[in-house]
Amino acid sequence: MCGIVGHVGQSASVPYLLQGLTNLEYRGYDSAGVALWHNGFVIEKVVGVVAPLTTTPLPLEATLGIGHTRWATHGIANHINAHPHTSVDGRIVLVHNGTIENYKELATEYGLNDLLQSDTDTEVVASVLDRLVTKTASMTDAIQQLMQQLHGSFALVIMDATTPDTLYAVKHRSPLLIGLQDNQHVVVSDASALADSFTEFYVLEDYEYAVITASNALIYDKQGHEVKKQKFIPYQRSIDRSLGVYQHYMQKEIEEQPVVMRRLIKEWQMDEQLQTHIKEAVRIVIIASGTSYHAGLVGKHLLEAMLQKPVDVLLGSEFAYFPPIQVDHSLYLFLSQSGETMDSIRALERLQASNAVTISLTNAEHSTLARLTNYHVYLHAGVEVAVASTKAYTAQIAVLALLANAVSHTMNVQVELANVALAMEDVISRSAVIHDIVRSSMNDQRSSFFIGRGVDYALA
Repeated sequence: MCGIVGHVGQSASVPYLLQGLTNLEYRGYDSAGVALWHNGFVIEKVVGVVAPLTTTPLPLEATLGIGHTRWATHGIANHINAHPHTSVDGRIVLVHNGTIENYKELATEYGLNDLLQSDTDTEVVASVLDRLVTKTASMTDAIQQLMQQLHGSFALVIMDATTPDTLYAVKHRSPLLIGLQDNQHVVVSDASALADSFTEFYVLEDYEYAVITASNALIYDKQGHEVKKQKFIPYQRSIDRSLGVYQHYMQKEIEEQPVVMRRLIKEWQMDEQLQTHIKEAVRIVIIASGTSYHAGLVGKHLLEAMLQKPVDVLLGSEFAYFPPIQVDHSLYLFLSQSGETMDSIRALERLQASNAVTISLTNAEHSTLARLTNYHVYLHAGVEVAVASTKAYTAQIAVLALLANAVSHTMNVQVELANVALAMEDVISRSAVIHDIVRSSMNDQRSSFFIGRGVDYALA
């Protein structure tokens, strides 16, 4: 997932932008860039890692800026396609997460085809907004019109050359949060980007937009009515992001799994109404993607054995386009580490018109899935930086077992999880022996086969 960081305040923007982009590197990207206002736009981009930006001369006096880490979608990874992007008329600079499905049609409609420099949908968005704000003479009116014309997903953070003390933000189907503290505001795609510096955040909902200065953040709905927001404090603030004695984050997160099991034992609570829904359900459908889908396959074995109810496991990408026939008293479980998995969000949108009961199991309390489902169950796994999931995967399986056991009472799951934590520690303590086995038996092999039956098939 691409990363967004924006800052406006009374102190320098550069440190916030660079720190935020560095904290978002773990999400994966192939180019990065920043734009700052200092008597005009100053834009620097790099192909590859963020690090070269930290040695690039940037105006430290600037107090307004935006930054981005991009994973190439429209156009290859190169300097021209990297964000931020400037409108063809030069007034607007913005960063964008998401995909605009009708960008080619918009480019033709607004006569942009012969003027565009990049291959991206984002440059089209910047240029359309430039044309709209020039026509309406109001950025808020232009943003409202832009939202109606864009088809797809977007989180946009915008700078306008005529208002060099203001950031604008708008979102649909792609996360965006506003962080605040004294005379400072940031806009981020993930609270973990700057959770160490900002203690409170607002969450933008779909088709909401914000006008943000150093001292204030005004948020409006699609019709232009001001919206009052509840602040939240991100859980990530209590998580140690440092590597400590570990060589890399994946090693750290593998070895944190026993701690996660014990945290679940300590923190586990079951909503009585949710317990009733599970008890009354005639069918359970697990919807997930990637590693979470494979956790769901293990969960199917656990739930069917413990609840004696049929369980289906579906990929979010398939459900969104080919939903199964809905059966009364079905329960839909959404598994996602981030709570921002786009395929799962679209699947949830297909269900919202019905009376289906929906539950999310995520590692992010204020994520989109957590907010949109009827019930949310928190994984307590902490920030997972490594791309290959470890502790969030095992936490999902443990939480599915806890949910099932709250109704079936077939075992003392807390005791079982305590034993799991001990077994994990035993395996981790043998890492040097395992390393030697792998090195001696697999180092020269071209292929590996993982074979299992039943629940072990799901694991394999």
